[in-house]
Amino acid sequence: MSESGSESDAEVLNSVRSGLRRPVYYRRDGQPATLREWAAMREDPTQCIVALDEWDTYRVITKCLGVDEDPFVPGPPLIFGTAVFLNGAMLDEQCTATEDQARDVHYRFVELLRRQ
Repeated sequence: MSESGSESDAEVLNSVRSGLRRPVYYRRDGQPATLREWAAMREDPTQCIVALDEWDTYRVITKCLGVDEDPFVPGPPLIFGTAVFLNGAMLDEQCTATEDQARDVHYRFVELLRRQ
């Protein structure tokens, strides 16, 4: 650990490479990222927003969250999130592991809501 008490990027990557745990941070392509890389992605909407549809009072947004919130749980990290809002209130959300899955979920939500 560093003097600040938090792990450095190198310490985190070493524990990932040794198989002790999965990464916590990911790039949009699903590859592990350092905290700095992840933060840069999150600051740039062109890097983190996958899809956005707005009409009437609905909003469907899909983002690369880039964070594996529970790296010790088996299965692929769920690093993409799709959220549905009506009048600013969240109605539903779904997380997925890949950008392709995220786009599929996004467009299914849009199609379902537009039919109503």
